[in-house]
Amino acid sequence: MSSTSLPLAGHRLALVRSVRVAELDDAALARSLIEGEAGAPAAVWDRYAAVVRGLLRRALGPGGDIEDLVQETFLLFFRQIKGIRDPAALRPFLIGIATRVARYDLRRRRLRRWIFLTDDGVMPEEAREGTAPEVRQALQRFYQLLDRLDDKARLLFALRNIQGLELAEAAEAVGVSVATAKRHLAKVTARLHAMAQGDPVLSTYLDAVPEETQGD
Repeated sequence: MSSTSLPLAGHRLALVRSVRVAELDDAALARSLIEGEAGAPAAVWDRYAAVVRGLLRRALGPGGDIEDLVQETFLLFFRQIKGIRDPAALRPFLIGIATRVARYDLRRRRLRRWIFLTDDGVMPEEAREGTAPEVRQALQRFYQLLDRLDDKARLLFALRNIQGLELAEAAEAVGVSVATAKRHLAKVTARLHAMAQGDPVLSTYLDAVPEETQGD
């Protein structure tokens, strides 16, 4: 075998390993991370970066640098992965970290408001080209309503009703029981519904309150 073929062989082997890691289930992928296997961090990023980005974007709304928060979430995740109790719970473990990052950012935003460094409210690039102005306005006003909620209520509502997580997964992410989450969702949904009814823009978008968030 020529000496020039050795680097090529090593490159092919790395590609095979990368493909193998990417095909692992969450439990095996978590163990690969803990063991420091090459390719595992990239595989987790490829599998879950869009999930984390969407969660943060929907939980926080206009303002802030979502990409910085995505990076922060994964940095914390990679530092803390050795503390995971159940490797099969890689996804909820990551979502829990993303939720804590979102909660910290909400607190930081409130602090900025208190010291008069608030953002000007201009919609970020999330208002994609071609989006109707009235839709952008409604989105902005909706997140202004969410700003009036406490952090836990806002995140629970966003995770369940905007991000679309299962009730149990949303409850775990914010650190409450399913029963408690259901009660909080009923209250916060009713409150948002009442506030939106008094808004001339949002009132035209109101739908029925989801059945699962109705009080017992």
